[in-house]
Amino acid sequence: MTAAADLSALSHAEKDVLILALFERLDAAEARVAALEARVAELTRPPKTPRNFLQAASTGQKPNAPAARCTRTPTA
Repeated sequence: MTAAADLSALSHAEKDVLILALFERLDAAEARVAALEARVAELTRPPKTPRNFLQAASTGQKPNAPAARCTRTPTA
């Protein structure tokens, strides 16, 4: 059925069938979007390195963040 179809020509039962089919398509589309969003999140995580492999993804240093500087003075 196209968007330009005359819905007034459909019976009540035919409209019910159409609505249920559209709900199924909507559910499938939402599931696909969720899967694609999860894949994008997976692909955009920073790669694991020996320095950050034990850290949670949200605690790693951002690539453009300035390096932390040591503020302690050595004691001898």
